[in-house]
Parts: sequence; structure tokens; C-alpha cells
Amino acid sequence: MKLVKRFTALVGAGVLSMALCACSIREGKTKGILISSAVENETIDMGPDVSGEDFTGYRVGVSLYNCTLNTYCTSYVQALNETMAEYEVDTAVFDAFGDPGQQAAQIKTLISMGVDLIILWPSDSNLAVSWVQSVSEAGIPVVVANTNVSPEGEQYVEGFVGPSGVEEGYQTACRMLMDLEGRGNIVVLNGPDNYEPARERRKGLKDAITGTKINIIEEYSDVGGQRSLSRTYMEECLKNHPIGEIDAVFCYDDEAALGAFDAMSLMNRSGEMKVYVAASGNYDIMSYIEEGMVAASVIQSPIVDARTTVNYALSILKGNELPDYYNYISTPIVDAENVRALNLSLWQS
Repeated sequence: MKLVKRFTALVGAGVLSMALCACSIREGKTKGILISSAVENETIDMGPDVSGEDFTGYRVGVSLYNCTLNTYCTSYVQALNETMAEYEVDTAVFDAFGDPGQQAAQIKTLISMGVDLIILWPSDSNLAVSWVQSVSEAGIPVVVANTNVSPEGEQYVEGFVGPSGVEEGYQTACRMLMDLEGRGNIVVLNGPDNYEPARERRKGLKDAITGTKINIIEEYSDVGGQRSLSRTYMEECLKNHPIGEIDAVFCYDDEAALGAFDAMSLMNRSGEMKVYVAASGNYDIMSYIEEGMVAASVIQSPIVDARTTVNYALSILKGNELPDYYNYISTPIVDAENVRALNLSLWQS
């Protein structure tokens, strides 16, 4: 039975309450439920406890977007494999290497293998609609992780587990608005348009800056996860805009931010503008925050994200439904003031 969606309030963890017209905690703006993974305390909710269950005879198929793209992705697949091994679950894991064609073939293979459930981190949200439809027609439940399918495909899916890209973009943009006092010129280094987290983080940014005096003077839309491409675009941008024209850079992820820093260093423009990261899963970025190079970043843990997804997926094998279609993992915003106070070790083990 497919889950009937409920529309409940999501309050983004760590969103700063502020007087700026666009930015306040947005009760009811995002559908779904929030899974608490706060790092301010000693507890993290990673979904249902399935540690005592027997999964003998079950086989789970997994197709992931790109396991080698960056630190977050490599840590995610490692945590997923370790969690499956801990629960003694027979698992077939495939890496699409960011190629939708490969991922489509992998889904067909998993269906032919007769797996009991599929976890899918799509490489393309639009193309994934036909993939999950095929899985559903084969009678196999599918959970999408980190990147949702396009809305028309949700009818074929048990649910989504992962962070909300909209809230990530909104949280970081709100902090940027506060620092810039609601006005300024920004450059946006975003992910590819066919990738749902990039679209969502861009929407979060847009929601936050609407009605303010923030101007996007340059935007690059296919940077996500590629440090070298970000560096190339940022070099071009710095050549086009002399000192004083750019107040901040809004980056889709940590790799985009690192590429921007490379370009700034090369062009002798380091320290000139504030840098904000919509979401980071690379803990090396924490040192940039401590040193004031990154003004603020939402952080998401690949370990928490992977383990939470596995726990919810395995609970389905035992006859349970997900609490909601959208099961969002909360993501705190980090800056120089709170980076040392947060218990980040909980997110790394």
C-alpha cells in the first residue's frame, strides 16, 4: 500500500529568527515531517530502531547517484554498506557515476534480480519517474534518498528520506541577508538544473531574497560537486567584476565553495567577499568557518543521512509505512560563533 501523504509543518532547524522582511521561520511552508538530528545535544533520531529484527532471506537493491563524486558521497555509501552489514542484510549496491543511462540499466537489473526493496538516489529527478514506475509495477517498494523524484513520480514511491534542499538554501540565505543587512550584489554557484537538490536550494535562496535589495549579478547553474568547474566560473566572474562589486558568493555545496576560494586566491581577491554554503557534507569546511573564510553553512551528515535511510527502508520490509512521504532530516546552520559548541562528533560516527 502506498502512503497517503500528509501535509504537516516543517520548521527548519537552526533558522535564525530575524527582522528582515523575507526571513522568518516558515511554519507550514514545507510539507513533510522533520526527523530531529540536532547536534546541540547528545541524541540523534535516525528513524525506527530495527537493530533487533531478523532480515534473513531479504535482499535490498541500492542504486546511488555517484559514490565517488566528493567526500559526502563516498562517506554516504560507506555508512550505508556498514549499516547493512551491521543488520546482516543481503545487499546489492550499484554506483551510477552520475550517468542516468547507467542508473536506468541498474534499476532493470535490480528488478530482474527480484530484490525485496530498492533504495534509489536518483541522478536525474525527471528521468527517475519512469524508473520508479517500473519498480512499482514489478511489485517492489522503492525509497528515494537525498534527491527526490519529480512530483509525478511520487505516486510510485514509498517515500523520501533526506534533507530538505529548500530549507537548506533558505537557512543559509537568511544568514546572508542578516550579514548584508538586506542589500548587496551576490554571485550564485549552483548545481545542475536537472538535479532536484540544486533546484530546491535555488528556490530556498529565491524565497529568502524576494522583496529584499539583494541582486544576483552572476549565476552559474551546473557547478554542483565540481570544484574545478566552480574555480573556472569564479575566475571568469572575478575578471568581469572588479573589487567592490561583489558582496557575497552563495554556493550550492562545499565543493563549489572550495572552487571559489581557489579562484579568489589565484586572482588575489581572497577575503574580499563573504562566502555562504547552502549545504556541506565535508567536515573540512569547518576549518574554513572557524577561520572566518566561510561566513555560514548548513551542514548535513552523510553518516546520519545513510543510516536514517536504511532504518526507514528496512522498517518497510517488516510491514511498516513511513511516517510521511517527505521524511526530512534536519540540518543545522553553522558559523564561527557556534562551530565549536556543536557536537559534530555525533555526525561523524
